[in-house]
Amino acid sequence: MAEKGKGSFGYLKKQAIKQGLFALGLLAVCATIFLIGFFWLTQHNTILTVVAVLGLLPVAKFIVSMILFMKAERFSCAPHLYDEVMKIAGDRKDDLLAGFDFYLTSYDKNFPLSVACVAKDCLIAYTPWEKCDCNKCKEHFEEYMKKNGISGISVKVFTDEKKFLERFKQVRDDDTTENEKAMYRLLLNLSL
Repeated sequence: MAEKGKGSFGYLKKQAIKQGLFALGLLAVCATIFLIGFFWLTQHNTILTVVAVLGLLPVAKFIVSMILFMKAERFSCAPHLYDEVMKIAGDRKDDLLAGFDFYLTSYDKNFPLSVACVAKDCLIAYTPWEKCDCNKCKEHFEEYMKKNGISGISVKVFTDEKKFLERFKQVRDDDTTENEKAMYRLLLNLSL
């Protein structure tokens, strides 16, 4: 399980804060460049104004990312679920291909996954959102598995926490294959 970055517990919240701080920092830099040009050259029609305005493009990107992470943050893994998963994982927690706080986007739907694990030739995931279209999420995974040449892995998305934990107990003892590692990398790539 990941300690930092995608797949780690609290990732969505940390990323929302990180994106916001980057946006504020870049906005301050752009404002400083504009104000230096305005007060130093006593006019606003300078190259520094152009640089400051062009600098707002990455600021806009970070603001959009921040908004996405803030929206996704409400689907973060609950602390009690994290504790339960870590308890079940036990001494295998470093070997498991499992992670927390995934938020997948497609053209027409979004899929928040609090916990996901790849083992025994299957990807199992839990979403706390009752409105999540689990079949569409499964199709989304299968489409990208096909595009990336990954086969032989079944996908199951649970909306019932107890059923997910029961299935997690069943798959945690298996060794991971290269195909499963490729599937977990795909999961990380598909999520925010």
